[in-house]
Amino acid sequence: MSNPYRIDFDISTIKHLGLQMYATLPPVIGELVANAWDANATEVEITIPETPIDEHRSEIVIKDNGIGMSDDDIRKKYLIVGRDRRENEGTDQTPAPLSRPIMGRKGIGKFSAFGIAKELEIESASKGATSRFVMDYDEMLANAAHRHAEVDLGGRRSEIQHDVEPRVSRGGCLGKRPAYRFSVRTRKHKLGGG
Repeated sequence: MSNPYRIDFDISTIKHLGLQMYATLPPVIGELVANAWDANATEVEITIPETPIDEHRSEIVIKDNGIGMSDDDIRKKYLIVGRDRRENEGTDQTPAPLSRPIMGRKGIGKFSAFGIAKELEIESASKGATSRFVMDYDEMLANAAHRHAEVDLGGRRSEIQHDVEPRVSRGGCLGKRPAYRFSVRTRKHKLGGG
């Protein structure tokens, strides 16, 4: 019998940080790529449908080669809403050898996907083990009075968001808008637009 993941939350936080702050694709992509940056990813692959968005079948896939999360990392770090990584780990840098400035702020960027999607599926590999789960907005909403939900140990293959709402912006802004999120300039790092 598997031990399900559990997330404790205040639904108003998820509504504010997902549905209200992130209603279009560019800032959502920026937040999820920031997660990859904080995981020391050197490559991020983003797949967006080329056809019109179908809110029941469309998928946006984001894959990176960053440091994966172990089962313990997911339970004790990722699913802790409001966790301050800098304070908990005593550093504002990602692990060596990259030692980048951490972009994440308060453990809430994961909810950005709920601004455009009903489900967020996470798959992460660490030290030969793979963990996979699905966060479902409707299920979290149904459990709002309990202030916690068990998240489905998903059986799908890749890190995806799906059931995408048809609020995705089109045109040339996708490349520029997320770049503003990545205006990182230090002696060792230069990334971003501007």
